[in-house]
Amino acid sequence: MKRKKLVLKLKQGKEKGGKGKRAKKMMMMMITNLDDDIVRDILTRLSAQSLDQLRYLSKNWFNMISDPYFVQQHNLRCSDYGFIIQEKPSTYKNIKSFIKMNDGGKYHNLSSVLTGNIRACCNGLVLLESYEKSKKSKLRVVNPTTKQQVKLPQIDLTCIEVYGFAFVASSNEYKVARLYTESMDLKCDILVLSSSQHFQWRSINAPSITMTKGFKYRPFSVGGVLYWIEYSQRVVLCLDVGAEKFYQTPLPDFISLSKGRIVGMGRFLCLLKYVAPDQLDIWILKDFRTGEWIKQREIFNVESKIVECLPIWISDNGELIVFRMKSKLWAYNVELNKLTKLPKRVDKVEFWGPHVSSIVSPKFIPKR
Repeated sequence: MKRKKLVLKLKQGKEKGGKGKRAKKMMMMMITNLDDDIVRDILTRLSAQSLDQLRYLSKNWFNMISDPYFVQQHNLRCSDYGFIIQEKPSTYKNIKSFIKMNDGGKYHNLSSVLTGNIRACCNGLVLLESYEKSKKSKLRVVNPTTKQQVKLPQIDLTCIEVYGFAFVASSNEYKVARLYTESMDLKCDILVLSSSQHFQWRSINAPSITMTKGFKYRPFSVGGVLYWIEYSQRVVLCLDVGAEKFYQTPLPDFISLSKGRIVGMGRFLCLLKYVAPDQLDIWILKDFRTGEWIKQREIFNVESKIVECLPIWISDNGELIVFRMKSKLWAYNVELNKLTKLPKRVDKVEFWGPHVSSIVSPKFIPKR
């Protein structure tokens, strides 16, 4: 109970000026006298915006808030989660919105913070790309919650290129992957985000596979692995970002565009398969090395309109699924078997991906 009161007073101190700031300082003096585990527990309950300010108050707090374990715990307790979309209506510039599924699907416009085109996202960080007249690509990694950002080295544009963004939990590294063609050969470059900010692209071995239409689309980033789905060749191209090694696994016969859609769910690549007009099965790729798919659950008595919709987001536990049908977004609660229309209407969607309000800083990423 005391912890909840401390959290509440810290939040009130942020929202108010004058006396509120003095009250917050007094509360922080009280907190510093507590055990580190208790302090850590209290801080993980605060918003990312509050933590971004508090981390600079002392070296101890900076190290604590930047610690990979703390960041992980804060993400688990993060109150704002959902997905980010980029749309391009015919009469407006690119619109980027954060759809907060913890708040009934209310949306927050991020267009002023995220300037450029979204290419990938991971744990609250967003990879943006803009272009120069010299045909150079300018890349930035931005945390729209804290507004921190870093610039990545410029690269020459190619005819076909696509980006992936993944987090490697074992080393606490964020890596950007670039897949492209050079003289008809498939190439891949990797860049590691680090606190030194001495970023450098380096090549890794890529498989001998034709870069067809399926590889032009952004990959799914799930559990430190990037997945490209190529239906025409019936193959899933997997990049273990931590090991920086490619794998190819066949796409099972029961997976097709007419029978279902693939999305990322938690740590797994997930298939939503339409078995009947009122039945939806959820399959997951248990092992990308062996290509083993297992059925996780069967959902009965679903509304028939779901079959006509495109799934764009699913919660980590699989209990909430967001579908898109034309300009409307629908949230389906699996447990309640309830379909709800979200307030946000979308036009031409160019990008969508999972997003959270995170304290992850693209400038300070300590290694394990």
